[in-house]
Parts: sequence; C-alpha cells; structure tokens
Amino acid sequence: MTNLALAIRLDPSFAETAKQLVFMGGYLDLSMMSVTGNADNGSDFNMIFDPEAAHITLTAPWARITSVANVSNDVVLSKEEVAAIGRGHETPVTEYLTKYYVPLAMWDEVTSAIVADPTLVTKTQDAYMDVEISKGIGYGHAYVWPDSLAPKAMGVRKVRIVQSIDVDRFKKAYAGWAQSFMGKH
Repeated sequence: MTNLALAIRLDPSFAETAKQLVFMGGYLDLSMMSVTGNADNGSDFNMIFDPEAAHITLTAPWARITSVANVSNDVVLSKEEVAAIGRGHETPVTEYLTKYYVPLAMWDEVTSAIVADPTLVTKTQDAYMDVEISKGIGYGHAYVWPDSLAPKAMGVRKVRIVQSIDVDRFKKAYAGWAQSFMGKH
C-alpha cells in the first residue's frame, strides 16, 4: 500500500488510468479471532503497517477495487499436497519443501491467481471500505459499510470483497504451475 500511495501522490492519474486494483488485505472477521484464536492475526498487517497509505490507496479513483483477504486465510496446501507436487521429480528443492513445509495460508498465491483468472472467484460482496487513520485503538483496522450507511462524503469507495473461490481448481492450477516450474511435464 505504501508504494501505491506514493505512486498516487507522484502521479494523481495513476489510479484512474489503471485497469483495477486487486490487493491482499482488508481482513474483516478478525475481532473475534483476536479473542478466540491467534491474537497475532488479530489485525491486518497489510493495513496496519501503513494505515495512511492504505487510506490514500483505497480512496483513489480506481476503476475497480477488489479485496482478497478473508478467503485466502482458508486456502492451505497440506503436507501431502506439497509432496504430490514434487513426486516423480525429486530435487533438492522438492525434498527440502517436503521435509520442512509448514502449512500456511496462501495469501499472495490466491491473490495472484485471482488476477490471472478471475473465474476462480465464486462469491463476492460489494461494500464501501476504508482504514482507520485516527490514532487510537482502531488505528489501521479496515472498516466496511453497506451502501445505505457508508460515509460517502469522506471519500470512501466501493470495494468488491472476495468471499469464496473454487479452491479445488485453484490448487490444481497451482500444482500444475509448480510442476511446470520444476520442469515436470
């Protein structure tokens, strides 16, 4: 978000001349997670790292804004899936990955895949979104509003929030890409 905000400040036409903005960030279901789950994931790093930049970016005149956040938390390759990708093409890299792989959400991979193949998205919700930039307890947290409650006078923009994707198709595509990268046909 920092780099995007700098680009917008350097060239005010940057956002309006881009096709769209697809970003990984904007976790919206974290309040209870911070109480019941991993408190380290109780805030969205992509927003809280530089809230002012996130605010500048989200209020810029993009043709379309898509947030890929909550959905990417649930997409994880199991150790067995990682092993299957490298099976039949063992290299030091695949051996290392199979041995030391720790299942982790595929945040960037899902976001990139959605940019490359928007048909992976199976459900979205449009809402207005912004990031809290006032110093205090909510600093850096993303907020969303329905059309009827959005503080539009504050410059908030409508964002397409990805709520589900075709996970099986994503994993197959990811495995195919990984295998072709390793030279396995």
